[in-house]
Amino acid sequence: MSNNFPPFPPFPDVANFPDLTNPEQLQALNDSWKSFVDTHFAGIHAPTNPALTSNPDDDGPVSYSTALQTQEPDPDELHPDIDSTNVVNLSRLIALLQSGWILSRGKGPRNNDCCLWCRGPLTDHTQILVHDCGPNATSKCNNAWSASCFLQWVINNEIDKACTRIIRCPMCRGEIYAATRLKRDPRTQDFQHPTNEVVPAHVRVLLFGARLALQYAQKHGAGPLFFMERAEVAKLAMLGRNSVIFKAVDAIKHPARNEEHFVTLWLVVDWGYNEYRMAPYISTPNVVPERLLGPPSPFQGTGFMTAQEVEHEAAANGGLANAVANFKPDWHDESIKEMVQGGKEELLMLIQQWMSSAGGDEQARERCKACFAQLTRAFGICMPPDEQTKSGAQQIGENQNQVAGQDQDGDVEMSHEDEEDEDEDEDEEEDSVQHTMETDIDEDDYSWSE
Repeated sequence: MSNNFPPFPPFPDVANFPDLTNPEQLQALNDSWKSFVDTHFAGIHAPTNPALTSNPDDDGPVSYSTALQTQEPDPDELHPDIDSTNVVNLSRLIALLQSGWILSRGKGPRNNDCCLWCRGPLTDHTQILVHDCGPNATSKCNNAWSASCFLQWVINNEIDKACTRIIRCPMCRGEIYAATRLKRDPRTQDFQHPTNEVVPAHVRVLLFGARLALQYAQKHGAGPLFFMERAEVAKLAMLGRNSVIFKAVDAIKHPARNEEHFVTLWLVVDWGYNEYRMAPYISTPNVVPERLLGPPSPFQGTGFMTAQEVEHEAAANGGLANAVANFKPDWHDESIKEMVQGGKEELLMLIQQWMSSAGGDEQARERCKACFAQLTRAFGICMPPDEQTKSGAQQIGENQNQVAGQDQDGDVEMSHEDEEDEDEDEDEEEDSVQHTMETDIDEDDYSWSE
């Protein structure tokens, strides 16, 4: 291996070595060495590191060069806010909020200094997702992740790329998503990609009564209350479970006129912040569902709106991002619990009216029973099995007792009609009672698939 270093100047013989006691010869030797250094090492500079040039007798703190320091990542660049223009992010954020997660800012209840996923720093204004207790849970998790990290890597990447069938909380192992129940639980559909590229508003399909809607209109004015025909409702961009429930209700045929839809009119409440709550308007059996020229009594003065008008109004008011920022999950919203309870009571009275109108016609009674069974199954609520033989007051009393025995989270569960199905699904039912609405509907029924 060749030596690329410059040759040293030849040293004189010992006999001719300069006399170091002679100042002139010593100065000549020093000048010769400086000339050699300047010639061969002109591009090399002495270090400027304060740690290397500091006075060893200095007792002060030693400063180091910035070149040797590790640059701290910027928390705002590492953990930006969730992209509010991405409808997939917003829809899955709603799904997480419905599953017991909270969108907040800061370091979380446990005051975490770093994200539990990427270990990046958290600040007081970092957007985070906190795993709260959620519906039917007995203990709190209270762990926090950066919202952008969690949504991108734990949710989007696992569902869309890794095709993970079950997603759980990384800390407490609480279930978030289960692909095995996609056809059984409409709530699991919340994590699927929206069918519409643009979703201006959040539409909640609930079963609430006309009485509560009128009370809301009296309190807040008639403006937020309006009707929509079923053809217009079908044009609305809906997310997850709401789209599934609407399709299931819209598929129900009229018990007396099978070629017609049972629900032709929907009552809609503008709840504010681009959230619209709608319920099927079910009339008494003596009302012929012809094309309505005006609102039914007692809703005189209530207008109609089209899907285009609703979405245009929502888009001008901030779109879906506004609805997400002010979203309350079903299990945490007392108004939804009240609306669902009132809707069940009103539905029981309507069932009694329809069964009474059928008289002694057993086929008509069976058609009515099947029609209302589909309706209750679509909304995932439990109803008395022999409602046709009981008075309205008895039915309401039993229903209230049944609701009182349920968990106070606003969720409702389906009843099994088949003992054989219960035995077959016993293991799965035990795990899914906290996460899914049990149903006796067939696994291949179209209403549970997107």
